[in-house]
Amino acid sequence: MKFILDNGQENHAFEIPHGAIIIGRDKSCDLTMKSQAISRRHAECLREGNVVRLRDLNSANGTYVNGMRIRTPVILKNDDMVQIGDVRLTFQHARPAVADAAAGPIAAEPVMAEPVTPEQMPQDAPFAMPGEHSQSDGASGEPLQSDDMPGIQGDDDEHTPPDGTYMPEIYRPEGPPQPMITQRDGRWFLRDPRTNREVEIVPKTQAQPVLDEKRKKHLTYAIIGVAALLAVIIIGSALSSRGNEDVERAKQAQARNLLKAIGSPIPDRPNLAEAYNQALLKSIELFQTQEPERIERAVRILNQAAEMVPQRAAARTLHEYIQTILAAGEHLIELDYDRATRLLNNLPKEAPLSMVEIFTTSERDRVDRIYGATIRLLSAKELVGKGELVEAFDTVNSIPVNNAVRIAHEEWIAELSDRCRVSIIQRAQQSFEQRNWKQAYGLYESARRFATTDNQQAELQRMQQASLKAEQDQGVFERAQAEFAAAKHAEAITLLANINADSPYHADAEKLRAQITTERDRHYALALYKAGRAEDAILYIRKEQLQSLFGKMKDMENVLKALEDSVRDDERGEVSEAIKGYERVMALETDTENYYHRTAKRRHGELMADTGARAGEFVSKANEAYKRREYASARRFAKRAFEIDNRSGKDLLDMLDEQARKHYIEGEVHFNRGEKKEAAALYKLATECAEPGSFYHNRALEKLRDLGTVE
Repeated sequence: MKFILDNGQENHAFEIPHGAIIIGRDKSCDLTMKSQAISRRHAECLREGNVVRLRDLNSANGTYVNGMRIRTPVILKNDDMVQIGDVRLTFQHARPAVADAAAGPIAAEPVMAEPVTPEQMPQDAPFAMPGEHSQSDGASGEPLQSDDMPGIQGDDDEHTPPDGTYMPEIYRPEGPPQPMITQRDGRWFLRDPRTNREVEIVPKTQAQPVLDEKRKKHLTYAIIGVAALLAVIIIGSALSSRGNEDVERAKQAQARNLLKAIGSPIPDRPNLAEAYNQALLKSIELFQTQEPERIERAVRILNQAAEMVPQRAAARTLHEYIQTILAAGEHLIELDYDRATRLLNNLPKEAPLSMVEIFTTSERDRVDRIYGATIRLLSAKELVGKGELVEAFDTVNSIPVNNAVRIAHEEWIAELSDRCRVSIIQRAQQSFEQRNWKQAYGLYESARRFATTDNQQAELQRMQQASLKAEQDQGVFERAQAEFAAAKHAEAITLLANINADSPYHADAEKLRAQITTERDRHYALALYKAGRAEDAILYIRKEQLQSLFGKMKDMENVLKALEDSVRDDERGEVSEAIKGYERVMALETDTENYYHRTAKRRHGELMADTGARAGEFVSKANEAYKRREYASARRFAKRAFEIDNRSGKDLLDMLDEQARKHYIEGEVHFNRGEKKEAAALYKLATECAEPGSFYHNRALEKLRDLGTVE
């Protein structure tokens, strides 16, 4: 049985072996077709005896038989057209293993050199020659078969010589295989199907002269040789057949033991390969129950199958996979995932059965589901150890609710949920205390997903509302502060009235209200002082205990006393003292808008205008004395002018100080030269120009004492 591919130039054939083959684009397939229209694993072809079933493996483009897409396995018939993707194949049923007419004999040397007649053939020859009525020069060359030989039923005329009235009787030895007589190019051959060796038989087609004794003898020897060769072939075939039967009986015994172990019905002639496959399927069925006793039985069956058929690895692979799963422990915590995946991938290749492929697909999904859930659970526990509770819950919550791992740890997950809720509430309370209202609101909202009771939900909702109210009070308080800074005390007091006693800003609001009241009183006291009512302001400060103005109250008292003293000196005619007093008042109170500052400034100006003329007189006298070189008198008059207005006579005083410095330096020069008389005169001028008690005045006096000119 085979598939024929016709590509338009030549035909390609693919023999279909017993068992299952996979057809697809992947290199691991048994029949690989390089076409993008063909899936990696497109279809499965299963040969069981003379029956071939074709099954589509959920391919993308489908599998078609005689133009109809197949959804379930179908049995192929001869000349069925199979389309896989864009490749078309023709299925041909098995034909008899006969000689190819075009191939020619393997051992083509004929035994006889001359034709013989039937009368000259030995009577005990293993075949009969055709009579004269079977003459034919136009034979078809196709093999001739008896009714007992395998062939194509109902197609005998195709293999019959032109004269169909005669069929040579073929010698049939006991047991397969049997020799065959074939005709090719008008010649007859006897062929051994085991060795493909042929012996030519030359029938007599025309009347021949009587052979002499010598040629008869040679012909006899030739016939005997052919008979001996046939006997050897028959004996060898019998011995080989007997050996094959012994091997087959041993395999049948193993198959019976294996079928007995799995509890399947035992036929008369059991097949070991089929029993092996049934053992695999039974082991899969037992393993899928996940019951320890049945899994143990599956392991025993696989061990027995592996011992009986060591050349096949499927049982060993399945046994190793089961042991890997068992070693992983509960929920596959210790699973060697790479090894398990590799074994599942190899199993369909070693046992190309549809049930095995279904098992590997479902088992891979089951392992991924359980192992993935286990990995997430372990990751969640690790996150819990790091204190990342919410991340841990999100990780474990991603496991489906119907997963066995999650069901087994529901109590732990519930405890983790409660811990998350408590942890988030603690963080929210910290944010609330730090007056981070938005963050607190968000945390309370996050905690609600972990609340499992109505009371918990209600409490979290109440805390959220408290966070929102606190945020609103914060805005009110900040606006009140802005109004207070702008001295809008009434507006600020009105805003603060909206903050309730249970608000986090209540204490701050009361404090600000007190500050506003104090500031209002402070402003009132300062307004009294600024208007010239310092005595009333001082009394109000003491009455209201405005501690913030106690320092200012002392300044008020000092300003008031300085102004009173200045006015008294002015009334007494002590102009200089009065001027100094007014200047002190202006120094104490720098606010030019203040009543006391303005009063002192006004009186000071009036005094300065009256004393300007007097100061000018003293400056004139000082200049005249300076011209007369009466330096002491000049200094005295200039100093009087300066005392009147602090400006007049200042230039003359500076000039006298410079003259004192120059006379002293020149006296030092003469003193160093030994010119004591000239030095003494200069030192004396220095004492007259200098301010008494100044540096140059004192140094010049010392020099004069040293010179003995001054007592």
